[in-house]
Amino acid sequence: MDQQPDLRYLCLAVKRWSKLTGLNTATSPDGGGLTSYGFHLLLVYYALRRRLVAYVAPESIQWGDIAPVPAALPLRFPGDADGADAWRGRSLGERIAQDDASAARVGEWALDFVRFYLHEFDYERDVASLSRGAAAAGLVTTEALQWTRQEEYAARGRGEYLFYRFCIEDPYEINLNVGRHMSSVKLMIFKKHLEKALETGLAFIPADEKAKQRVKPKGRSSSAPL
Repeated sequence: MDQQPDLRYLCLAVKRWSKLTGLNTATSPDGGGLTSYGFHLLLVYYALRRRLVAYVAPESIQWGDIAPVPAALPLRFPGDADGADAWRGRSLGERIAQDDASAARVGEWALDFVRFYLHEFDYERDVASLSRGAAAAGLVTTEALQWTRQEEYAARGRGEYLFYRFCIEDPYEINLNVGRHMSSVKLMIFKKHLEKALETGLAFIPADEKAKQRVKPKGRSSSAPL
């Protein structure tokens, strides 16, 4: 994140979105199948695939030298105090170090992050891996790691309850899928939330609020501002 400091704000946005949507609860029967750690790995993998950052071997990172992540995301979302006013265009740039370009960049990344995992990442074939060098980014497959449906069924026979529907390789553990709690149903729910996120840029808007935004007062033309 030191290479692209603004990615820290995207990281916080992704985490907040995952919590509000209920996706960020791995082991709960009603949870989404991933933890904050898993979402952070997805973000770094996305940044590598988009060449936003250069590859750094996980074992070479000096954790004590990393600047702390900001305590709060410098954005307001609908549902926060005064969030609705901010959502209607009130001074987004001033919430990210008074820098409009920075705000726009984070917004573009947020939508591109959603599009990447909705339309580009192949859940049957791809493994989000940070363990095998920059040249391997996007090339690690489920077949190569034997993280397949067949292995999933074999694990059932051994009494192991895990899934290989969304494969995220842990960079610090051997043969550990961080997405092992993501069932086919949870993956479907995850994709549905990604579809909704394209409308909101990772902001979580309750259904009733979204309905209000879509209903236009009678007598106004389609081009008139709300």
